[in-house]
Parts: sequence; structure tokens; C-alpha cells
Amino acid sequence: MKALVSVVIPAHEEGSQILSVLSRLSDAVTLPCEVIVVVDSPTDSTMPYVEKYAGSDSRVRVIVNDVEPGPAQAIRYGFDRADQDQIRIKNMRIEPAKIK
Repeated sequence: MKALVSVVIPAHEEGSQILSVLSRLSDAVTLPCEVIVVVDSPTDSTMPYVEKYAGSDSRVRVIVNDVEPGPAQAIRYGFDRADQDQIRIKNMRIEPAKIK
């Protein structure tokens, strides 16, 4: 089923914490969606965890913001690469609200 909403998650050196965020987000989202995790560098500690998670969940993809680092730039970068018109931002420190 085609995604109806894009969820952009700016992440910086989150390491394995990203896994619990992705899992909670998966439980909170009832619509078909795409999840875009944006990191600032291919060596970011978040990268291997998201890549592994994405291997088992086709909705998730990780992209590297190689233009300009920082959370605002990561969000903009994710928006530019989102496939949907409806886009949500997921802050790493806030529990996800239901998206339905």
C-alpha cells in the first residue's frame, strides 16, 4: 500500500536509542507511512542501527544530510526527500502521538 504520510526523524549520534524510537513510532502509526531518518554523517552512530532496522521494515529509510549539519537542516533535508505531501516531524526526545 502506498504511504499516506512521511515521518521525518532528525537524528544525531543516537546509537541504539533510535531502535526504541522506531519501535514506538511503528506502534503509534496506523496509516501507511514512510519513515525517513536523517543523519549528518555516514559515520554517525545512528546509521548502523537504522540500516539494520530498515532491513526488516520497508517503511524506514536513512539518508545522510551532507549539505549542512544540524536539526533544522536535517528536517528541511528530510522534507525535500519525502514522498508525501503530509509530513510529520518526530523529535527523538518526545513520545510519538498517534498518527491515524
